[in-house]
Parts: sequence; structure tokens; C-alpha cells
Amino acid sequence: MTDPINQPDGAHALVAGPYITSLRVPPELRELVSSTLQDLLVVDDRPTPYSAVVEIEPEGTYWISADGRVYRSALEARRVPDGLVRMLLLAELDAHPERLHLHAGAVADHNRGVVIAGFSGSGKSTLVTSLVRAGFDYLTDERVAIDTADLTVSGFPKPISLVGGSFEVFPDLHPTVLGHGQATDTEWQIPASAIGTGALLTEMNAQVVVFVNYEEGSDVSVERVHPVTAVGRLLHDSPDMARFGGAALRVCGQLCVSTLCVEVTYSEPSDVGPAIRALLDESDGGISSFEVEIFTPEGAPTTDEVRDIAGADLLARSSAHTFLLIDGRALAHSEHDQELVELDESGSAWLMLVDGVSTVDDLIEAVHAETGLDRSSLELGARRALGDLADRRLVSRIT
Repeated sequence: MTDPINQPDGAHALVAGPYITSLRVPPELRELVSSTLQDLLVVDDRPTPYSAVVEIEPEGTYWISADGRVYRSALEARRVPDGLVRMLLLAELDAHPERLHLHAGAVADHNRGVVIAGFSGSGKSTLVTSLVRAGFDYLTDERVAIDTADLTVSGFPKPISLVGGSFEVFPDLHPTVLGHGQATDTEWQIPASAIGTGALLTEMNAQVVVFVNYEEGSDVSVERVHPVTAVGRLLHDSPDMARFGGAALRVCGQLCVSTLCVEVTYSEPSDVGPAIRALLDESDGGISSFEVEIFTPEGAPTTDEVRDIAGADLLARSSAHTFLLIDGRALAHSEHDQELVELDESGSAWLMLVDGVSTVDDLIEAVHAETGLDRSSLELGARRALGDLADRRLVSRIT
């Protein structure tokens, strides 16, 4: 294998997991691209069925095309590496439509994988960076793909993207100080190999799913997350929800019941590594897996509005939703607007009781006979829970 940047024609391979494309960049951009994408650039004998090109436009900006498609245009030189990464993310998504993609980072410790998720600004990339510095192997800081058959987590070691408050946490990682990567006023792109000594991965098996929560001044704390809550949080901004629909619930549900799902609150990223290694040690003993159940009602009528539910009303589950049930908790997915609604134990229990066509009175009487609970209290709770389900259009009143 040779150094791709020294090739006289400037052509080399850009590898994003199983996606491999030849890449040609103008001479003036070779050092910049090589410095930032050094973990993705190779020269070897593997075939490159795809072709990506960076070319200069008349006005002095650059455009990126690949596989006959223009991905980016009017780019300043310093934004070309990031443009190439965005192109790879889209190309990988298009190349593997059978995989469920999630917005998350991923690292591993001694072949034990950790998926790291969180809402924007939660400190996900900051934590990934800290773990890479602590010797964890690196897969990605942004998006993973889940194999629907065996739940293998795949991705590619794109440059780590640091923004905002991370600059103060890692001042020594500024690309001009580090000698690798590319910086703009708002973002640093840093190759993982310039940060830590761990391996660069393209796939792993997950043992722990971590939802990160940065809280200034807090000590490291770990709290278990129910698998249903984990599924909802992982899928809330998945780029595949419209394509997968309710099928995403099963895949993500299987992932979450087979891993240890936790929320880690922290203020000092360097303190989190030991906590995650302890979680991996705990998960080595196995996970108490729950059954994943999917309900897809058919033909249940819907109503435009439900206000008060009477005892004699006939109810049925909405046919516009797919329902995931794990350990007594339900998550509903709307095929219409891709909305995800998580239910508590009470709402989940009453939802599951609405099986086929039942009246409210029949449901209450069945639970009363089974449990012996006070009927008046039971009726009050049932009306409240079923009314909430109806307001959310998860059950329908048949008229």
C-alpha cells in the first residue's frame, strides 16, 4: 500500500465501510483532503466500482459529484473534506437500504461495542472523542447501520466533528495544533487515528447503548433506560423511519433488549470512560432479554375526534399504528406522520386489553374479575387511560 497523496494523477480510493469509490481531487486540495480523511483514504488492489470527483468551478469554489450525482456545489476549499464526508454518508445510505440507520456514534473496547446516542447538543461527539483518547476503538461519531438479520452495527471511521463547547474541552486538538484535520469557525474535523491508539472499525457487536446527557458541574451518573424508551429515543431522528415504517420497531427493539441501555450524565468527559468499561464488564455476564412483540391491527375504523368514552362504547386499536410491546410498556408508531408515542405501564396495559372489538364495560369487568381490584377505582383509571389513548388516536370508538 502506498501513500495516495503522492500519486501523480491525484486518484486514490475513498473507503466508507463496504462502499469504495475512486477519488480525484485538484492538486491544491490534496494535502487538505489527505490530512482530514486519512482514515478513509487507501491505495490497494480492491476494485472501485464507483467514482467521485472534486472539481473547481469558474468562480473559484468547488463541487463534488459521485456515481453520476452532484452532492455538493459552491464549496469553499476548507469545506471540501466535510462535503466528501456528507457525500459518503448519503452514498452509504443509498448503497444499503436494507439496513436500519440510526443517528449515533459507536466505539468498542476489547471487541465489546458501545452505541452512543443523544439529542443534538448532548455531548455525543465530545464523549466519543474522549473515549477514543482513552484507547477505545473507533467506528463513527455520527451514524450507524443495524443489520436486520444479526444486529451487527456497521459504519465507517469518518473524521470526528467537534463544535461549540468542545473547542474548550480539547484545545490541543485544534487541527493547526494537532497537525491533522480541518477547522472552520464553527467546526473541527479530526481523524480518529490522530487522537488515539485504538483500531479503526467498520463493524462491531453492541453490548451497551449509552444515551449521553451533558450537565455542567455534575458527577458521572448512570441510570438504566427501559428498552421501549431506548427504542423511541434511537428512532426519533432515524433517516429510515419513512422507508422502514413499523418494521423499524422490531429491529430496534431486538437491539435494545439484547444490550444494556443506560443514560450517562456527565460534565467531565474523561470521567466517563471508566464508567462505560464498568458497564461493559456488567454486560459480559449477559443481558436479561425481554420478548419483543409487534401488533399491527387491521381494518379498525377511526374517528375524527373522541372526547368522552362511555361504558357501552365499542373500542378497537387504531389500524394506522404499529405497536411495540416490551416488558409491559408500549411504543406506537404512526404510519401517517412517523410520530412515535411511548405509553406508561397503565396506558400500555389498557391498550393491550383492547384486542378485537370490546366495550369499555366489558374490559373493566374482565380486569375486575381477574384481579379483584375495587371496581369504582378501576373504572376511574380505565376511563382516564382509555380516554388518553383515544385522544392520541391509538384506539378508536366504533359508532
